[in-house]
Amino acid sequence: MTREMDYALRILRALYQEGQLSAAAIAQKESMPKAITLKILKQLHAAGLVSWFDTAYRYFLLYV
Repeated sequence: MTREMDYALRILRALYQEGQLSAAAIAQKESMPKAITLKILKQLHAAGLVSWFDTAYRYFLLYV
């Protein structure tokens, strides 16, 4: 498993457990760098697995 795959699974797990989180909260919860968290979230969004709504903190949601 690649590091990016590991990060993606950790992001999906965090969203599954919490429902909605900001990228910063995901990065903190999963002990991941914020820049990588944002990069993976954009990839997950492009794949149709997560959605986001814009606020000051840009919250992400898991599609189920």
